[in-house]
Amino acid sequence: MTRKTFISLATLAIALLVSGPAPEADAQQRDRVRWNTPPDGRHRVVPAAVPRRTQSRPSQRSMNRELGTATLLTSEHPSPPRSVPLAMLQRSAEAQRKPLQHAPPEDRRPGDNDEQHDDAPAAGPIVLLELPESGTDPLKINYATLPVLGGDHTVISQATRNRQGTSIPNPLPTDMRFELHNYLAHYDGRFWCIWSDGPKVEDWPTQEVRFATSLDGIHWQPSGSVTGTPQAPYAFIARGLWVRGGELLALAAHYQGKGAFGVNKQLELRAYVWDNDTGDWRFKQKIYDNAINNFPPQRLSTGEWILTRRDARFNVSVLIGGRRRLDDWEVFPVVKVGGVKGFRPDEPIFWSLPDDSLFALYRDNSGSQRLFHSTSTDAGRNWGTPVITNFPNATSKLYSMATSSGIRVLILNANPALGRRELHLAASRDGRRFTRLARLDIPTPPIHAAIDSPGMRNRFRSGVASLQYPHVSEHSGALYLAYSRNKLQTELLRIPLAEIDAMFTD
Repeated sequence: MTRKTFISLATLAIALLVSGPAPEADAQQRDRVRWNTPPDGRHRVVPAAVPRRTQSRPSQRSMNRELGTATLLTSEHPSPPRSVPLAMLQRSAEAQRKPLQHAPPEDRRPGDNDEQHDDAPAAGPIVLLELPESGTDPLKINYATLPVLGGDHTVISQATRNRQGTSIPNPLPTDMRFELHNYLAHYDGRFWCIWSDGPKVEDWPTQEVRFATSLDGIHWQPSGSVTGTPQAPYAFIARGLWVRGGELLALAAHYQGKGAFGVNKQLELRAYVWDNDTGDWRFKQKIYDNAINNFPPQRLSTGEWILTRRDARFNVSVLIGGRRRLDDWEVFPVVKVGGVKGFRPDEPIFWSLPDDSLFALYRDNSGSQRLFHSTSTDAGRNWGTPVITNFPNATSKLYSMATSSGIRVLILNANPALGRRELHLAASRDGRRFTRLARLDIPTPPIHAAIDSPGMRNRFRSGVASLQYPHVSEHSGALYLAYSRNKLQTELLRIPLAEIDAMFTD
């Protein structure tokens, strides 16, 4: 941390002490602290304006405490670009004054939230994580001593230069094309992977969906395009691989402008089908308007399909149907943005439990660094109010699946202090409470000659590179985990199922 960065953070933290509680609701989105990275690579902080209020001057002890808050936030947000809500700064300052309180496990269990009202005071976090060493308190997790899971590593799609970076002799990550939103499937004797591929910046115009295939999941063929490159101002985001009626469908969200969320986005969810005769993808049809899903549809016990949906304003619902036609769906609301105080829902997932209830988890963009949870007991038609859990998350996407051995795994960035620089695997026997947590041992891949430079080698090495947006498929006694490195390269880790089963060996 540079001296200028520290002083900027300290000034903002002290100003927060003087000005009182951070603004709520819409003001949170407006008043933010932006991390900017100038050409020299040093982080600087540009604070939003803090309103003046008449109040006595803070004491030296208070000022020292806020300096500690500034240092803590700098360590928790080391990698640009980042945005830190003022409410997070306020919470960090308050956390130094009193310890976090967690309800005992027996007081708050998954499913207890169905009758909670939006304006009711929280009774304490739902307990989803209970580890042998740290119990239910996420602040007691010693990430350095977690078990480690490894496996065979490979690169599905190597980082490539963007148009502006083609002639630069020592390229940096900013000179590469964008790659994220990877999904896996095994179909017709091959592994398939799709991902979003853009010119430079995430979800900007001309971004397309690309794919690659492999016979063994380790050696991958060169990539091709699913959607083709759209003309500006349009773009695509990869949304999953779906085997339906014997066909392999690639789902893609189509929209206009910079990003899929906002006003006048013309957002729609589309399906492309693989044509074995031509060896190529072709557009099949539109699935739903104003919709971006998170993962492919899942089968309900009724035979209907269900998938999560966010509209262009981040409101969450589910679509149920898809049995008769690809565009035959009913929509059922789950949670609106602003519907639950202190929660900004994003990238929901859910799974079925043995009693046919649906168990949902949500990424929270409000700065809580925890997962939120809700349930449905009527096959997704009605949902309880999402509530905070004790499961830590570095504000990133997560994925879950049940293995053939009966263990449910949850893959996510579970260490908020390190952001997305580590991926973790949690395991559960009952699909409700996760009692094991391991760090995934993801090696540093070699940098291929076309993009090799000291800057690329440094940013791609383990412990520095961001590892995010996992998706998992099981095949032949192993889990195949796809993820993105630095949002520039698509990689895969093959983990033997026996290693996951051994997590429960006492």
